[in-house]
Amino acid sequence: MKDLFTSGSVYSQQQQQREGERRSEGEKEEKEREKGKEEREDKREKSEEEKEEGERRERERSEGERRKEKEMEREKERGGKRGREREREERKETREERKGKRERRERRGGERERREEGKREKEERGKEEEKEEEERERKEEERERRDEREGGERGKGERDGRERKREEGEERGGEREERGGERKGERERRRRKRERRGVEEGEKGKRRSEGEKREKRRMERERGERVRGGEKRERREREREREMREKE
Repeated sequence: MKDLFTSGSVYSQQQQQREGERRSEGEKEEKEREKGKEEREDKREKSEEEKEEGERRERERSEGERRKEKEMEREKERGGKRGREREREERKETREERKGKRERRERRGGERERREEGKREKEERGKEEEKEEEERERKEEERERRDEREGGERGKGERDGRERKREEGEERGGEREERGGERKGERERRRRKRERRGVEEGEKGKRRSEGEKREKRRMERERGERVRGGEKRERREREREREMREKE
């Protein structure tokens, strides 16, 4: 009898424990549902607030634009003839600026062509100068070889004559030394002349290079000034166009 009572008590405790666990899980699920419901409600409220805020800003912006338009209309009415004349002047200035832009583009295209043409002419001039220098050097070398060859032949004849006529050897030897000195002096003069010509050509090239650099700096400075002036005019034009659109 005691065992039946004990087993019944244990079964009752286990059943109460299971019911308590079920209640705990149900409460937990209920809390989760409540929490999810609150979060959805918060999101919905936040979305509505953001929507209302956006609509309010849009209304304020629209009202501000309408006020601005009305103010511009009143200003236009007050200005009357002055306003119309000012608009005509602005349109005229805009047309002139557009024309100026077109002309600047055409000038830039012409300047580019002139630079390319100048570059081609410079290259051709450099090639011609190189050819002329090569021709001068070739002629100079031929002249030197001819002089040396002629000098060698004269020396050979003098040696033969000295062998044939020993009594005239000293006199002929003196003449040969004198002529040899003359040839040496002539070669020295030609060498100095070539060096002087090379120095002069180098100075010409240097002056030409410096002149080209100055011209390039001048063109870059003028181009920079034109670009800055164009940017300022473009900004003014954009401002006027924006104001005209707002007026319209």
